[in-house]
Amino acid sequence: GGGPVAEDASGGGPNPEPGVGAISPARRRYVPGQLSLTRREDGHSIPFKELRAVSLIALLRMGLSKRHRRVMYRQFVKMPLFEDMAPWNIVLVGHDLAYIDQDTQDKTFTASVALAYQTMSALMNYIRTVKDFKHCRGKAKGGNLYGIPFISDCVGSPFHGPCTSPSKPVPCGDRTCRSTFVECLQELLHQDSRHHVEGAGDGLPEPGMPARQEGPASGLKVMTLASENAGEERW
Repeated sequence: GGGPVAEDASGGGPNPEPGVGAISPARRRYVPGQLSLTRREDGHSIPFKELRAVSLIALLRMGLSKRHRRVMYRQFVKMPLFEDMAPWNIVLVGHDLAYIDQDTQDKTFTASVALAYQTMSALMNYIRTVKDFKHCRGKAKGGNLYGIPFISDCVGSPFHGPCTSPSKPVPCGDRTCRSTFVECLQELLHQDSRHHVEGAGDGLPEPGMPARQEGPASGLKVMTLASENAGEERW
């Protein structure tokens, strides 16, 4: 909390007590990076480089004329699509709107958003089939901070993260954070399959010994000769 500390332009330290050796306004300066916001979720400090703008949320709350509101709305809609375009991340710099969220300035979603409906539809239908297989365990907890649907379904587990990264918001049963429940299910299946393979060594035939297997559809017995050679003989 608190604003920037006034510093002596000549390099002196802060002046904690006004009136006692006070620094004159002419000798005060703002150092870029001196002001910062602390993100509530993880305590990350976000510094401001320079203060030369007014936030859009402040302008909207102070009240804009219909003309100015129309002009700014037109500018907003024409901007690239960034991850967090809430009004406190949009500022007016001179006559133009700009996006200032430093964590997400380097990536836009203008092209990706065209697939939004199809992506959500794919996830919804995927969930339906997982449920029919009786493998849906409810929603994962400890991530997906905005509660976006079809992201953390079917992978509920004792692991509750926290998973705060937007790129990996889903707590998975393997005690990691994943991008979606689909990635989590795939990884859990991979680990389960690997576990079964490692634990199946006692049931494998010794080299040179026959093992009995069921035929694919007819129920016929198929004899397989396990061999150390590259091929297998069947009869």
